[in-house]
Amino acid sequence: MVLILSLPFMLLYNGTRGKKLKYFFYVYYPLHVYLLVILARVLA
Repeated sequence: MVLILSLPFMLLYNGTRGKKLKYFFYVYYPLHVYLLVILARVLA
């Protein structure tokens, strides 16, 4: 079922790489974990 939904995106792929978001994820991942920890402490 999921294959049917992803097939159009696979057919649109032209072989070029997308935007480089490496540094975005270096910041995003620790930041969102930190925010989840703070949220858990506030709700506890």
